[in-house]
Amino acid sequence: MKITIFCIILFIFSFKINAAENYKIGDQLFVASSKGLNLRLSSSLDSKIIKTLVFGSKVEIIDTKISEIPFSLFVDDFWDHKGIELKGFWVKVKSGDSEGYVFDGILTKKKYVEFGVEVNQIKIFGEPKIDTLKKISAPMKNGIKYPYQTIIKTFSNLIEEETFFDGCWNVKQTFRNISFNEVYWLINRDMINADAIQEVKIIRTKNTTIITYYSCT
Repeated sequence: MKITIFCIILFIFSFKINAAENYKIGDQLFVASSKGLNLRLSSSLDSKIIKTLVFGSKVEIIDTKISEIPFSLFVDDFWDHKGIELKGFWVKVKSGDSEGYVFDGILTKKKYVEFGVEVNQIKIFGEPKIDTLKKISAPMKNGIKYPYQTIIKTFSNLIEEETFFDGCWNVKQTFRNISFNEVYWLINRDMINADAIQEVKIIRTKNTTIITYYSCT
C-alpha cells in the first residue's frame, strides 16, 4: 500500500506583498480553491455571504480601493493543518449579476483545471524546453554504480528538475517572479490525490519560491 507522508518546512522571510497592484479594474480572475470562495456584502469575514463561487468561477475586478487595507487568511499546508498564511486584500468583484467583496488571495490569473498538473503548468508558463541528462551514481555500498537521469523542464518562470533513480524521483520546482499566492494554488492542485510524496519543503523568498519533494512507488 502506498503511504503519503507530507513534512513541510517553511522558511518565510518578511517582505511586502501587494497583490492588488498586479491587476486593475476590468481584469478577470478565477477562483482557485476547490472549496470555493464566498462573495460577501462588505469587506469582512463577518459580512453576509451573497453566494459561494465554485472552483474555476470567473470574476471581474470592479474596484480595488479597498486594497489599501491588507488582509490575510490561513489555508491548508498539506500536512499538519497549522496553515500557511496567504496575504492580500479585499477587492470588489462582479460575478454574473452579483457584486460583492472577496479576498484576492484565493484568486488566480489563469483558470486551472481540476486535475492535471502538466496542463496547469502549460496554461500558466507555456510550453517548456525539455533536457534529459543521463548520469552515473557514485559507488553504492555494494560497489556498483547505477545509471539515472534528470529531466529538466524550463518554462518562462519555472524550472522543474525531476531526477529518477531506483524507482523513486526527486523533484525541485523553482518559481521566479510569480506571487506566492499563485504558486500556492498551483501546488494545491498538484497535491490533490497525491500519493507516495514525501518530505515536501517550501522555501519562500521575495521573488522566488522553491518546492522540493521525493516520491517512491
